[in-house]
Amino acid sequence: MGVHASAHRGDWASSRRERGLVKRLRRMAAVTAIWDQERCVREAREVVEQLKPPAQRKTPKRTLPRPQNKQVAATVEKDQGTAIRAMFAEAQRRDPEHRRTWVVVIDGAETQSDVVQREADRLGVRVVIVLDLIHVLHYLWRAATAIHGGTNAAAERWVRTYVGKLLTRPVVDVVAGLRQSATLREITDARREAVEACAEYLRARSRQLDYAAALREGLPIASGVIEGACRSLVVKDRMGLTGARWTVQGAEAVLRIRALIASGDWNAYCRFHLKK
Repeated sequence: MGVHASAHRGDWASSRRERGLVKRLRRMAAVTAIWDQERCVREAREVVEQLKPPAQRKTPKRTLPRPQNKQVAATVEKDQGTAIRAMFAEAQRRDPEHRRTWVVVIDGAETQSDVVQREADRLGVRVVIVLDLIHVLHYLWRAATAIHGGTNAAAERWVRTYVGKLLTRPVVDVVAGLRQSATLREITDARREAVEACAEYLRARSRQLDYAAALREGLPIASGVIEGACRSLVVKDRMGLTGARWTVQGAEAVLRIRALIASGDWNAYCRFHLKK
């Protein structure tokens, strides 16, 4: 078994009226999830195959081990560091002697890996930090549309090719290939900016992009759990409704309730609340 955790940041907007003008105040919601999951060794071709439209897939999707003992948390009141420390505290409670493999899937925010590593060092536990492949896909798609002039079949094939490279080759080779692809196609400087942004994004996060090792060891490279948590919490949809007025404390209370429900702890919390 492993202890997997994921940290994610999402937008939450609040509004207020001041001197006759409406000003939008944006605050980041920190969403975390922790769960247990059996290892599952995969091959790169399996991952790439699932990026194809269903009609084009040559092999059916393999059933992977389901996440167990999932616990979701979200906050707009506390900062990212506090949310990550709470996530680690729950992992420490589950595995106090650090006998299991701890994997943290992050969303690519610049400071996130540093905060995770500091907390791991404080607890004296070794963690494997993995950059969520879903977030990497966003940058690859931007590069693909720049090189191929839009979203089309050629861009789709290009993305799948480079995902396959990321899953099997060193990041430095992938970055070099990205830049070479842009040079050979002689795209404009404006379109090349998206390719350079993708290349720099990958280069700066190369330590979290050892997908080949993660697949060999049966570790996750993407976090469907955290994406599902964000959908169930619907932070942006719930908090960003037109005309809605939220205090930070009120939004925090609603998010905590929704997190309890998403974690399957609502009934236990009600019993605890009534007992108190």
